Amino acid sequence: MHASSQKSSNIGMKMKKIIINVAKTLYSVIRAVKNCGNDKFLQLDNLTKKDLCVLGNGPSLNHNLINNIDFITSRVSICVNDFISSDFFYTIKPSYYLLLDPAYWRHDSISEYIEIRNSIFNRLNQNVDWCLTIIIPSIGKKELDWESIFDQNKNLKVAFINTTPISGYECVRHFLYKYQFGMPHAQNVLVAALFIGINLGFKNIFLLGADHSWHEELFVNNDNVACMKDRHFYDNGEVKGVPFPMYHDSSEIPKLHIIFDAFAKMFEGYHYIENYANYRGVQIYNASNKSYIDAFKRCAI
Repeated sequence: MHASSQKSSNIGMKMKKIIINVAKTLYSVIRAVKNCGNDKFLQLDNLTKKDLCVLGNGPSLNHNLINNIDFITSRVSICVNDFISSDFFYTIKPSYYLLLDPAYWRHDSISEYIEIRNSIFNRLNQNVDWCLTIIIPSIGKKELDWESIFDQNKNLKVAFINTTPISGYECVRHFLYKYQFGMPHAQNVLVAALFIGINLGFKNIFLLGADHSWHEELFVNNDNVACMKDRHFYDNGEVKGVPFPMYHDSSEIPKLHIIFDAFAKMFEGYHYIENYANYRGVQIYNASNKSYIDAFKRCAI
């Protein structure tokens, strides 16, 4: 009886998994078809360099900037979010700058983030003297007048990427990823940056500054509010713990179980990226001096 019950339970679990995967796949295909009119990111042909550095903003990037700057500058690089806050932006001269968070492109973002993004846009217009492609989610194409924002600097080009989350069966996922009907759920901007690197045709991708150690900086205050010290490599002085925002353009403060659930989805996203990289014949190396990401081969540079 016990063996029969166990067998029935296993069959039930397998059927449940199949049903979930079929549902996720169908839902992803429907979303992909619905959003197929979104701009696709143009793939590059005949890359002169096959290596890409994906630069996160974690504190560990300081180690690489001090010890491995020649390694970084000799390769194509993509940076994210507030990387321009550091003078190293002008040393590295990245080829791509990804602004994924809605705070950077929503017309109705809160005033604090509108000021931050305007400062970023001004610095890009005034100081970039090399060819730089600024990448925005295609859903943000009509949020702002991008042509007029960057018309002061002919070195700047804006491109759009389809960020529709795709899940379900691997063979379907990879087909939709390759033709840019969507990407893995980008709970963190580095998921999207790695995805872009794969689809651009780079064969070796080095991930740096991807500490992902926010759980070390989390605490719950006496009002049961989840707070965090959000540290970056470009910080000056002590970082204070503040209520944890789930999204930059929202004042909503989630409970701790919601935060850790988001972390789980984020780390899972990197395994989706690794599977896709293997499918495309791309090797991703996690060269971060400190990192909690366990999806990629580690390497020291």
